[in-house]
Amino acid sequence: MHILYVYQFYNSPDCSTTAKHHGFIRYFVEQGHKVSLVTSRAFFDQRITNEFEWLPEGVEAVHIPVAYENEMGVARRGLAFVDYMVRALVSGLKMEKPDVILGISTPLTAAWTARQIARIKRVPWVFEVKDLWPLVPVEVGAISNPMAQRALFRMERKLYESAAHVVSLSPGMTEYILKRGTPEGKVTTIVNGTDFYLVDRPDENRLVEMRAEHGLEGKKIVLYGGKFGRMNDIPMLLRAAEQLQHREDLHFMFIGYGFLQPQVENAAERLPNVSTIPTLAKHQMLEWFRLADLSLVTFIDVPSLGTNSPSKLYDSLAGYTPVVVTNPGWTKDLVERESVGFYVPTGDDAALATAIESAFADEEALVAMASRGRALAERDFDRRNHAKVLEAILEAASAGESPKERIAHLAQRDRLRNEANPVKTAV
Repeated sequence: MHILYVYQFYNSPDCSTTAKHHGFIRYFVEQGHKVSLVTSRAFFDQRITNEFEWLPEGVEAVHIPVAYENEMGVARRGLAFVDYMVRALVSGLKMEKPDVILGISTPLTAAWTARQIARIKRVPWVFEVKDLWPLVPVEVGAISNPMAQRALFRMERKLYESAAHVVSLSPGMTEYILKRGTPEGKVTTIVNGTDFYLVDRPDENRLVEMRAEHGLEGKKIVLYGGKFGRMNDIPMLLRAAEQLQHREDLHFMFIGYGFLQPQVENAAERLPNVSTIPTLAKHQMLEWFRLADLSLVTFIDVPSLGTNSPSKLYDSLAGYTPVVVTNPGWTKDLVERESVGFYVPTGDDAALATAIESAFADEEALVAMASRGRALAERDFDRRNHAKVLEAILEAASAGESPKERIAHLAQRDRLRNEANPVKTAV
């Protein structure tokens, strides 16, 4: 099978963001599939380290020189999206005809490009929905023009209709896509997941070394790792840290970058229990998810953000670290049902401070929670298994079939394997 990726923001573990498709492409190549890629140079030029091969040998790739930064305003982001869309369409049409095309949003313009290449080359395409565009930018006020909103929602609907199959990254996203009129059998949920080969890289000596390097011996580490964006409710976290500065045994680590970075740096200067370090490569960030005792997964009070699929959730649980989530929806349901973390309402810094103190008041319960989180991640969030599901979807699409039976076969095989080798957790 020849798979053509249309993905504006392809990246590797040497970059600061999740690198799911870095592993997926390697899996496809190992299985004997041919892979081509039309992406931008954005993350290629922003690599923090150089420990990982960018692409496997034999992958044909076009890297379009379109700049992109998290700090860009709405207008500049829009221009970057359109620039990639036009150039990617031209590049994709010049490439050898594939058997199937995988179009990945965000933005919707990248998925639109995948659809056009598929239409012109007369091949099926699969739509991976990473974020609910345009719903999220509309709800947060980034796209306020009514005409632009209507045009984007029409584009979204046509993308769902034209795709051979739709892959969503969370149960909440799947629910939204179904409400938009997409048939149930046409949507499969494959959450972001985590890469265990990266999570398990650091040994205990490395973790001890990190504690000493950052003066964290004897401290309980509360971690926020990710973007310091306007949608991440960073001010709430800083207020909670300020309320807990009397707890000399607790320390807040903020690792990342983004619009609110000056506020984080100011808090680190003022508060003795707050530190910050610049953004790290993904493989380095995963060391911190292993080291931390509690991980914060927070967003502002916008309904669509409750459907997202934050990588830090899966990475934390895989690293034996319980989480605190702030959005109602599927993540709240997950952590409460599986007892792998805590929920506090978004924006409520007093509730967050109370939850953190309560978590560390019962060390035995927190250790058991960490063990359950790791077992859950091994069972449901392993990207090696997710790659097999996506492979089944792409193969079915290229053959003009529904992937339902292929996915059901994989699920049955996994159930039988889990029954034969149950994962033990602490009680």
